[in-house]
Amino acid sequence: FRFYLNCGAGADTSASYLVETSVFACLCVPLHPPGCGNGNITNVVLNTLSNTSTCTPPAYQAFAPIGAATTAIERGVTYNLSVTTDQSCIVSVWVDWDHDNVFSSSEWTQVTTATDGVNPSTVGLPVPIGAQLGQTAMRIRTRFAGNVNGPTDACTSFGSGESEDYLIDVLP
Repeated sequence: FRFYLNCGAGADTSASYLVETSVFACLCVPLHPPGCGNGNITNVVLNTLSNTSTCTPPAYQAFAPIGAATTAIERGVTYNLSVTTDQSCIVSVWVDWDHDNVFSSSEWTQVTTATDGVNPSTVGLPVPIGAQLGQTAMRIRTRFAGNVNGPTDACTSFGSGESEDYLIDVLP
């Protein structure tokens, strides 16, 4: 038997068995070569998601959708997303609203260009009316303030910062 990972459109479905797995396995892995200690995420809050974390090398974490590490949000509503870092960072968020396993530029929001390293930075995150329902990937990335962290950087290798992935539920 041959097994294939089902990552959505274009997945090979000719095998006798198709293995469903976590959405995280289908996403690009963001790289932070120096590891931790270079502008880490310490807290993320979105609706009922309230996750305090400590960086784990290689400065990338994918949190299971349980407890305070997930939330349910509704189409057409704007929610406050707050991110706290341990140093002055530029912060971006991508949400895979169309479930194509790609964090595209149109799914990007700039949280802030410079955190203060103590207080949360907050941005309104609108849930599109056309967002796909169900489990949806959200990526938050930091990098030292003054560096680029823009719409096309969801998978770019950074020399500082941290990345955290979450799964959130989109409701009608």
